[in-house]
Amino acid sequence: MTPIRKRRGSGWQTDSPRVLIECAPHDSPDIIADVVRQEGYEVAVCAGPDHGHPCDLLEHGACALVDGADVVVNLLGSHVGDHIGEQIASARRPAPLVKEVGLKSTTRPNAALDSNAVTVTKRVTGPGLVAAIRRALGRAGQQPPMWGDGQG
Repeated sequence: MTPIRKRRGSGWQTDSPRVLIECAPHDSPDIIADVVRQEGYEVAVCAGPDHGHPCDLLEHGACALVDGADVVVNLLGSHVGDHIGEQIASARRPAPLVKEVGLKSTTRPNAALDSNAVTVTKRVTGPGLVAAIRRALGRAGQQPPMWGDGQG
């Protein structure tokens, strides 16, 4: 199933399904990105906000990488990751979200976010992550067209 195409955000180069991986530097985002790339996806990585690099999504309500992604994989955990996930879920046409949860989830429940996200447990394997991305892309294909999407 071909995912619904969004407008091209900055940083995306091909027409392959686009996966944005949000992952802290200490969790080896380049290794995770390589595993996903080997499955034929175009991958961009965001290490999340820090003191020198604020999050455009949290600061300004928009992010070119999120807007251009076919699926967002949020492996940031913590409250920052939850806030980013909430921003994605509240978008007019949100990208499908793969959300990491701990083995014993300590994140606060969020019905809108949790019902729309595909969840993976902390320290998910490569095949498990790729399967979650495929499930999320499948959900994108189930969304009805909205006015203004160019559907006529």
